[in-house]
Amino acid sequence: AADLVDLEDPEAIVSVLLSRSGPWSVVYYRPDLRRLFVGRDVFGRLSLVYATDADDLILSDVVQILPDVSRTKVSPTAPAQDIVVDFLQRLVSATRSMIPSGMLESLEDNEKETKFGKEEVVEQGADSIAVAFSGGVDSLLVAVALHEAYPPERIIDLVNVAFIRDSQHRSIVTDRQRAIAGLFFLRSKFPARTWRLILADVTKEELEKKRLKHIVKAAAPALSVLDESLACVLWFALRGAGKDYDNGCEVWSDARVYFVGSGADELFAGYARHRTRFERDGAGTVPEECEAELNRLGSRNGGRDARVAVVLKKELRAPFLQDDFVAWVNTVPMDLKCNLTLPRGVGEKMIIRQVLASLGAPHNAPKQAMQFGSGFVKMQNNKALKGSDISHHLLGAHHSIPSGDL
Repeated sequence: AADLVDLEDPEAIVSVLLSRSGPWSVVYYRPDLRRLFVGRDVFGRLSLVYATDADDLILSDVVQILPDVSRTKVSPTAPAQDIVVDFLQRLVSATRSMIPSGMLESLEDNEKETKFGKEEVVEQGADSIAVAFSGGVDSLLVAVALHEAYPPERIIDLVNVAFIRDSQHRSIVTDRQRAIAGLFFLRSKFPARTWRLILADVTKEELEKKRLKHIVKAAAPALSVLDESLACVLWFALRGAGKDYDNGCEVWSDARVYFVGSGADELFAGYARHRTRFERDGAGTVPEECEAELNRLGSRNGGRDARVAVVLKKELRAPFLQDDFVAWVNTVPMDLKCNLTLPRGVGEKMIIRQVLASLGAPHNAPKQAMQFGSGFVKMQNNKALKGSDISHHLLGAHHSIPSGDL
């Protein structure tokens, strides 16, 4: 931060902050300028929340500790003017070009060689790393990339969450079936690696207990039913507890760093919204929808997921959202990323599916949202509930002082 100290123009300071790469959040106070600079990276990969209480401004990575620091003044003598750095203005632009003739093969080769940032993958101090593993194409490709980047003698844990109603139900949960198929592929393709599939079976009773005690506090200030459902799935995944698929023994992953497939749907047109836009307005509008999804990602997903990781003392990594990878993806023609004239399970995220197909991996499953594939929605037994509705669980977790997610 030495270069920041020498700067006197607030816009110049903002420019330096914006130039940072990777996951980050910042709270930087300049008493000489009477300015407080607050912000995080464009994808919200680290949590940063705020609250106001009378003359106090409180900043934290999780909401539940905010009242404990409410006595701390930002500046007891000269209240700081705050500048909330709007990193969403750095919206990455998806290319609108159509794929040139003969370019497909060369770009496929390029994609196969693309790594998700080895310097962020290798965690030398841990005996294992873990993947929040649905068995879908996103988490499967992340697992393949980790194998390429991580020392071969280290274990890679694959944690799969299923919300179960009874002992028979677990076997039909979609994500459980995909995870087992994914495990078989990884072991056949990379037999020298120790792959451990941890089955996190969550009963309704355990969900209600952990949701009340831990999860709603981690997800706050998020408020929607969708936020609640995704936070629940992620919390049980990052906890890393479950049964070893091979022997049925209860195990805990010792992984501190967890990898997720976040960002793939935004980058490669994986959402139903992309297909709806394509069918309604044509192929030329799909890049706009991708840009809009990337624009919303930081405020919609990132802070919430980061807070869930913080309360469990885990670190979350999203390889698809690594800055250099996103920049590369946005040079790839949209026709290579997806082909929405093809059926679901084939056309969306086509480039990922092609890479997996070239490896002999399962790759033709349609996208199923985390909360559906894990069985969370069925456990709620409320067909009238919408993802955009206010969650009464999360609403009850809010504190009396106003708070928000940057």
